[in-house]
Amino acid sequence: MNNVATYRPKRLFFQGNSLIDTDVNHVVNNQKYTTFKIYTDIKGSYHGLCLFDYSISGQNQEQINTKMTTQFNSSTINKGDVVLNMEGLNNLWAFPSKTAQQSFDQMQLWVNHVKQFTDKILVCTVSATTLSGDVNDVFGRSQTYNQLLRDNLVNATLIDIAADSVFATQAATNNTTYYDTDKVHWKQGGMDRFITLVTPYITAIL
Repeated sequence: MNNVATYRPKRLFFQGNSLIDTDVNHVVNNQKYTTFKIYTDIKGSYHGLCLFDYSISGQNQEQINTKMTTQFNSSTINKGDVVLNMEGLNNLWAFPSKTAQQSFDQMQLWVNHVKQFTDKILVCTVSATTLSGDVNDVFGRSQTYNQLLRDNLVNATLIDIAADSVFATQAATNNTTYYDTDKVHWKQGGMDRFITLVTPYITAIL
């Protein structure tokens, strides 16, 4: 009987919204930039690494959770694989009556599900926004959400991008090196800063 184990390359999964699923505002228009650059930068050191990018512009954590059992199960993910989630903002934006606590609970539910298959889970805090006429206080609610992640997230490693000066305050969204004119989405400078912040976390646990 042949007992030689079957080799399967490690997999890098991304989940999130338009902040990482974007084909504009960067040097390779009409193609994803953020997730693909992270992948290609890392792949040089991790030959055979596979990319699975589940990020979709406009989706929120509630929508993500409806798909989590089909995206992450015993057939799709192994213990050595890495999963990064960059959502939270759309969940607060799409549901004006949703509290930061409710959004945190939905993120924790997703983490707990993925935890069944891998320990290598990364969750990002929400970058600052300045929405015109922000009657639903998305920025304020996102700050509360970020603090809940810092204080209470379990079964995942937090990447606190919101603690970085580029993404920390509403005043920072006026910097057009990093932010688009909508003061929500990023220019290439913001994408590159995000890449710089998260890549060391990914490589540390691959």
